[in-house]
Amino acid sequence: MRTHYAEADNELHHLLIMESLGGNSNIIDRTLAQTMAFFYYWYVIGIYTWNEPAAYHLSELIEDHAFNTYSKFTAEYEDRLKKEPVPDVARKYYELDNPFLFDLFCTVKNKSEQVEGKYSERRPQLESLYDVFVNIRDDEKEHWQTLCNLVQYDDMNAVDASEVQSTTPAAPAALP
Repeated sequence: MRTHYAEADNELHHLLIMESLGGNSNIIDRTLAQTMAFFYYWYVIGIYTWNEPAAYHLSELIEDHAFNTYSKFTAEYEDRLKKEPVPDVARKYYELDNPFLFDLFCTVKNKSEQVEGKYSERRPQLESLYDVFVNIRDDEKEHWQTLCNLVQYDDMNAVDASEVQSTTPAAPAALP
């Protein structure tokens, strides 16, 4: 539960960063996003009640899509983003706040890089908006790794980060 709370806090900060960049300035966009979030939340609750691994798998797919979207965005707009300042909310979250919640959602580690008593060595230093988006992208990868382990092993840190792979669909049952 603590890890899920830390991930929710991380996603909240992604939202706050986007809002600080003007992502909530259009009432239509804001209303559409809130409506979609409401129905998605209850949809996932329903799936979770019926089949917990399926709910985690759905979230795994969404986190993978988010990682790929941020990867494409940072590659396409790198030069422009490197000229923009870091939003205050991003600096506060990534550099200044107590790192406990940030470190708590970084559950899947490379065993060769693991330091006893620490969750994550990934404490970003932000120089531009590009660094902010790279860190949001990397957060999405952290979430994806955790979900892959939950779906496949029912354990958040079952395998080393270098071994995490997307969940593959089960083979259909053979007909008699």
